[in-house]
Amino acid sequence: MMGKKVLIIHMNQLGDLFFSLPLIYNLNRSGYKIYSIVRENLSWILENTGLCEKVISRPTRLKELFKAATELRKEKFDIGILLSFSFSMLLLLFFINPRESVGAKKGVFRSILLKKKIKFTSPPAPVNNLSILRALNIHILKTNYVGLLKIPENVISEAKKLLKSKGVKEEDFVITISPEASQRRKYKCWDSRNFATLVNAISEEYNVKFIFVGKDQNLAKEILKDIHSGYVIDLVGNTTISLLGGVLLRSNLIITIDSGVMHYASSLERPLIALFGPTDPTLVGPQGQNSVVIKKKRMEDITVKEVLQEVRKIILQEVKK
Repeated sequence: MMGKKVLIIHMNQLGDLFFSLPLIYNLNRSGYKIYSIVRENLSWILENTGLCEKVISRPTRLKELFKAATELRKEKFDIGILLSFSFSMLLLLFFINPRESVGAKKGVFRSILLKKKIKFTSPPAPVNNLSILRALNIHILKTNYVGLLKIPENVISEAKKLLKSKGVKEEDFVITISPEASQRRKYKCWDSRNFATLVNAISEEYNVKFIFVGKDQNLAKEILKDIHSGYVIDLVGNTTISLLGGVLLRSNLIITIDSGVMHYASSLERPLIALFGPTDPTLVGPQGQNSVVIKKKRMEDITVKEVLQEVRKIILQEVKK
């Protein structure tokens, strides 16, 4: 088994990448050398698990795709795992021609071009990756992503330096809020006025500092304009994927919707409140032990009062530590 090679072609979303970490871990522990193809802006995550032999930026142009196929075909992979649903990535795996290829049974082309198909549970969820391991007869030692990503000391120092420049002291209680979902998943969002009301309510009871993270600066402005109390630091659009990890580590509490940032924080075992509407936390929820899930049929059914109650509990627990 030692020295066998596996190629994994990943999905594009941050949360889905975290779902793949137990897959990588178990393959690694079974003796496989793992080569991963992933979006360039997410490669840092895989590089800092220490589980991959090589992390390769996902080709985005036809010329790059053919070049990658030519180079990677020389590696003579024993297994190719297709997590992505991109047709171009299916073709890439086909041209690389691993001895065995496996992926979700979804669509006619995958049925033809993949040598081994597994049943796919929608939405993309950890259960699918565990099914791949079972299909390959890989012994499963770990089923969650907790503890698999290590934030380097230099990143931790960089985050502390940044937050210090924003007025955060070592003794401060810091709450980080991540309010946004990707463009195709806006149904996961909580009303911006609710986030503002929550910050105002917490500030009236506790002396804490808030950090907003994400990419959507328009959403951040919409929330921040209604916040009239509390110490708020706006880092939206101003953190790299690595620096975000340092900020999450420094946070005493993270409040987020169902998102990649939720899984990022959960993987680091940070205290977390996750807000769920139509998505199912039993399938795609946070995997850390320090996570609290508030689940309603619709996001608009989640009240500020409910979230505030959980915030009070966590602040009380953290202060006692």
